[in-house]
Amino acid sequence: MPKISLQPVAYVRNSRNTATDDFWGNIVSEIELADDIPTEALLGITDFSHLEILFHFDRAADKALVYSGRPRGM
Repeated sequence: MPKISLQPVAYVRNSRNTATDDFWGNIVSEIELADDIPTEALLGITDFSHLEILFHFDRAADKALVYSGRPRGM
């Protein structure tokens, strides 16, 4: 089967230094375009009703992945 490769168009930046699973409520993150993506790529973005953003969590250890978790209050 062929592999799928992804080229990031942006990165999420914030003040957190550790990849922990909880207490993110007061953390503000920003999406920063990759250096090779021109800002013109965002022209007209406010005309869309919504955006779909895919995240690749590159710092998560395989053994730390939890597939059965549920958000609190659900």
